[in-house]
Amino acid sequence: MAEFGLIIPGLTRAAAEGSGVPRRLRAWLARSRPLPRVSGGIDAVLQACAQGTPQADDRLPVAPLMALGDRVQRLEGAQWRGREVALAEPVSLAVHTDHVTVAGPPAPVLTAEEAGALAAALGTLWAADGLAVEVAAPDRWYLFGAGAAAMAAGISPVSECLDVRFDQALLSSQDSRRLRRLLTEAQMLFHAHPVNAQREGAGQGRVDGLWLSGGGHCPPPTPCRAQLLATAPQARGLMRLAGRPPLPPPADFAALSAAWPAGESDCWVALSGQADDRFADLERAWLRPAWQALARGRLAGLSWRDETGRGGRLSRADRLRLWARWRP
Repeated sequence: MAEFGLIIPGLTRAAAEGSGVPRRLRAWLARSRPLPRVSGGIDAVLQACAQGTPQADDRLPVAPLMALGDRVQRLEGAQWRGREVALAEPVSLAVHTDHVTVAGPPAPVLTAEEAGALAAALGTLWAADGLAVEVAAPDRWYLFGAGAAAMAAGISPVSECLDVRFDQALLSSQDSRRLRRLLTEAQMLFHAHPVNAQREGAGQGRVDGLWLSGGGHCPPPTPCRAQLLATAPQARGLMRLAGRPPLPPPADFAALSAAWPAGESDCWVALSGQADDRFADLERAWLRPAWQALARGRLAGLSWRDETGRGGRLSRADRLRLWARWRP
């Protein structure tokens, strides 16, 4: 028998607030045995669920996983192993009295044409540095070339750095001097680019610069203990490295069997962020039938994790721990 788990962003927050959390979901949290906590946000949680619980030093770099999951052109074919990749996100900047931060939310929303024009200009500018830029989505670009890994390794995604001084956030870079130079060049290029002039004329936010993060080398094929069904590009990249199909989450537990033959391997489904008023749908579509499958011996265990790295596992016997209470 295999294990089944759900990755549910916002789960423990909603349970702590106590509003809109159905009885069975609260019982699942209370009666499950704690799993080792995973630090590092949702990227680390996805890897922990797919691979076990890797130590921080063993985790795969995020940008190469995302680029593999997005199937960008430069990583197609047989020559992608070892290539250096960094995630590049277009941003707006907020100028304060003595420092600069990333502005937002909301982030600037680019069209595919705008993103392509800005990235093409940047690629031309940085070609002499041996760097290339490829657009996977208007808000998600990738930087390739020598030094991309060192510059962006250890830097957090822009969503985690909105209130951090721009210069302070770059201190963890292994080549911060080159990174600062390139980011300054990007700011100067974007400042005078026609795309920004058109956006200003239309009353839209400017794109002032680029944020690099998650840099690393594309790893070799890596086994995964569990099948991961998720839409996130890093999850698709993990499955591609493991030689598994990169599958999206099915609509509900009943539809899961078509994508995951029972007993073939452990399986985790990553759901999108849940609003409190949708936890009832989650219980009906996923938790209730999974709980019943566990009770009937069709599952070895039923686990959960959220984006904070907290998690728990419910065995068949644990369902009877009626005295257990959820403690945030």
